[in-house]
Amino acid sequence: VCGTGLENATSFHISPDETRYLIGDDGGSLILGSLADGCQKKTIKSAHYSTITRSCFFPSGEVALTTGLDLQIKIWNLQDGSSPRVFKSQKSRITDLVMVERGRNFLSSSLDGTINLWDCASGMCISTFKRSRTVSDGVTALCIAKGESKLQHTKSSYEHGTLGKTLIAGHNSGTVTLFDLGSREEMLNVGGFQSAVVDVLKPSEFNVLISYENG
Repeated sequence: VCGTGLENATSFHISPDETRYLIGDDGGSLILGSLADGCQKKTIKSAHYSTITRSCFFPSGEVALTTGLDLQIKIWNLQDGSSPRVFKSQKSRITDLVMVERGRNFLSSSLDGTINLWDCASGMCISTFKRSRTVSDGVTALCIAKGESKLQHTKSSYEHGTLGKTLIAGHNSGTVTLFDLGSREEMLNVGGFQSAVVDVLKPSEFNVLISYENG
């Protein structure tokens, strides 16, 4: 079994078909490897200027999305290692990346309190979400669940698959906010344990798991 050669991994993700993995490190390098034999297949050095904090596959498994402490979000072609698109907007550490359906759009969250909805093709930020009461409450984790939408058509021609989705966001304050992804409306705020949310998971249609920094 081959090793990855990385001693300081900072992000990890498995492809949708569970055949490959992505690892980012604290030097900004990105590793693509095989789960079948554990061998390293491709190294993209200096993928980011500094630590890679999140890396994830697109649903196709052929393209990846990464972000780092350089506040950039990049799309990667895993076949040739090229980066056809860079996204920049948020002013503080980017904490999470979530795909919308097939990946024509994705969401990014930041400690500056914003959640951005992006269009992959144009690189445009379609919309920005914030808590209504405390707009600067840092967003630490994201999750998309099924929901109901008041709209029959998307608000922008650049978005795909946003209708009928609920965006669940965890915050530094421990609050969890629910948005209607299609209409952008803030639907609900739920208080937590006075500790920052670390992760939000949707294991089934009727349940949400929330983990907090205090354990």
